[in-house]
Amino acid sequence: MKLSKLLKKVILIWLLVLLLASVAVYFLVIAPLLGDIANKEQTLAFEKQKNIALKQQIENGEEESIPVTTIRSSIPESMEEDEIIRMINQASNSSNVVIQNYEYVDQSFTTVSEDSGTELEQLTMHINGEADTLTYLNQFVNELEAAERLVNIQSFNYQTRSESVTFQLEFQVYAKDFSE
Repeated sequence: MKLSKLLKKVILIWLLVLLLASVAVYFLVIAPLLGDIANKEQTLAFEKQKNIALKQQIENGEEESIPVTTIRSSIPESMEEDEIIRMINQASNSSNVVIQNYEYVDQSFTTVSEDSGTELEQLTMHINGEADTLTYLNQFVNELEAAERLVNIQSFNYQTRSESVTFQLEFQVYAKDFSE
């Protein structure tokens, strides 16, 4: 059976259309799904590493003893809210983190120990912000924790997006007049 020239052209065009359609399906459907799978696998591997590190930290469970003078030096005599804001701004500037807003959640007194009855003034703050990467966010949290003032992080939530990381951080700072 001989094919006419017209029939050969029609078959060739259909084959070309099929080839183009399969290439389009690959690039428009399959390739993005493969990229998502790779991202999910990378996230899973990162979470597994975090899990292993946290388990090791819990197993080691060695508590460090901190001298009382060190703690006292990190608790100022007054709350000094301006100083806290400066501390937050300094940490955000040095770590490329944008603080979108912050608020004072609670200002109260807390008892340090039942025996001594010592009370500390406690200020709870909530921060919302955005960082370019998790590295910058981690640097910001480390800056806060390394500040001269005692900072107790209560909660820390973050969400990674394609271009940035948004976070919510709640922490407490303290004040006490030790000369009493």
